Amino acid sequence: MTNQSTLAAAVYRGAALLDRHEPDWYTKIDLDTFNIWRADLCIVGQLRPEHSYVDGAISLLGSVPTLMHGAHQNACDDAKALGFDVPNHYTGRLFYTRACECLTRMWTRAIMARRNPITLYVTTI
Repeated sequence: MTNQSTLAAAVYRGAALLDRHEPDWYTKIDLDTFNIWRADLCIVGQLRPEHSYVDGAISLLGSVPTLMHGAHQNACDDAKALGFDVPNHYTGRLFYTRACECLTRMWTRAIMARRNPITLYVTTI
């Protein structure tokens, strides 16, 4: 079973980072094709389609100096810590598949929340 709270925390961190460094990121994701399983259809693949996954991660995360040090492995590790990919400890096809499905659902919710924010109205009496 996947640890959903760990994955949710990673997605939260990743979405918050994108909100700060690429504010309209959620408008560029095609939810009809979005899937964490595929490098070309995941967050990195859709935001940086001109790059390979690793180069896309470097491009996407390279503007965040506290994360990137220029090494490819750092880009992959950072992408996993931010919910862009499944962490290494999800080994075995079944666990990896479930983690991909879970991350895809969580990112979809994060994107939908940004596209359709709830407006709260406060009135004084």
